[in-house]
Amino acid sequence: MGSLIKQQIVTYVDAQDRRVPKGTPGARKAKAKSSKWYGQYVDSNGLRRRVPLCADKVAARQMLAALEREAELGRAGVTDKFAAHRNRPIDEHVADYEMRLKNAGVSAKHLSETMRRLRAVLGADTVRRVGDLTPEHVVRFLDELARRGASARTRNTYLTSAKAFLNWCLETTPVNMIECFT
Repeated sequence: MGSLIKQQIVTYVDAQDRRVPKGTPGARKAKAKSSKWYGQYVDSNGLRRRVPLCADKVAARQMLAALEREAELGRAGVTDKFAAHRNRPIDEHVADYEMRLKNAGVSAKHLSETMRRLRAVLGADTVRRVGDLTPEHVVRFLDELARRGASARTRNTYLTSAKAFLNWCLETTPVNMIECFT
């Protein structure tokens, strides 16, 4: 069973209550509790872990319960092998895809145009994870291009770049990982 704690923070202050390094002549210890809650639990490997949670105690309890549940499932052999991939930023996936295109020997023009169009579809900050890239997102982007007067051929090149990226995502992952993209 895990526990919630507030860590004790030790600092050293001088006579004017300014922080000073430990060992400073005339310095005294000042103890305070952390503003956020920390959770202690035993992970799936049997190691005791202490992780920062949040300032709200009720939310911290719920976060700790989720960590304990995940650890228990790990001890039982039921783990999510693809959580790391799902949680990777989309920029890392795009960088891997760009490297794949470079290694495949595509022309510099094809590479730059494909990556430019893909990054335009992904948007500046709208797509942060692979799961954020939905068909609706792509359709909205293509509709916006049409409103700006882009031809069908132009819209199809953007669509082709997005499809090629997603096909690469599916080809380079095990069949079970397809669930990560939904």
